[in-house]
Amino acid sequence: MYIVVIGAGHVGLHLIQSFSQRGERIAVIDKSERKCRHVSTTFDAVAFVGSGKDRRVLRSAELEKADMLFAVTDNDLVNLAACRMAKKDFAVPYVVALANSPRRKEELKDAGADAVICPLDEAIRLVENALRTPNVSVLFIDPEEDCKLVRVTIPLNASVAGKTVRHLDLPPGCKVGLICGRNGLVFPDKGTQIAVHDQVFLLGAREAVDDGVRKLTMSELA
Repeated sequence: MYIVVIGAGHVGLHLIQSFSQRGERIAVIDKSERKCRHVSTTFDAVAFVGSGKDRRVLRSAELEKADMLFAVTDNDLVNLAACRMAKKDFAVPYVVALANSPRRKEELKDAGADAVICPLDEAIRLVENALRTPNVSVLFIDPEEDCKLVRVTIPLNASVAGKTVRHLDLPPGCKVGLICGRNGLVFPDKGTQIAVHDQVFLLGAREAVDDGVRKLTMSELA
């Protein structure tokens, strides 16, 4: 597989190291001559000094032969331009882009990115997990789209234990998407019963999901 990485910063170096260890063919583009020299002497990769939005540099890296492109610079405008050219001019099958600002996520998708990574979203998810009880894990969160996915493990003394989905009294905008329990994975209907230790996956609007989590973890004594 031939992989092109634009940006040899923290994220880019991690990718380069990982792909190099797997024996992939790698080309790296970065505007820093020092970073390119470090990449070419440390990893099994070819480095090109220049901007990821310079079509001539992309041609030098033979982007038209790439199976994957990772546009992971600290400049969203560069990542946008690289994604757009990768799809339109070089027909790269799979493009991954880094969104340094959450506001750029949709623009990067519109520019052709097949997948967009936003570190700020991940940081918010980690902070929310740190503030949660051990029974709750935030799996996905998108502040801009106001959506959230959480996994709730039903505690021993939960008041919802034994109730059906119909009687959970979840707020509008929040629903049970999946239950993992003693019967395996279940796509629940309104008659599905909740049991202690079930892992219940809630999804919906952030505030509604937070309210749903409180209902699922509420003690019988509360």
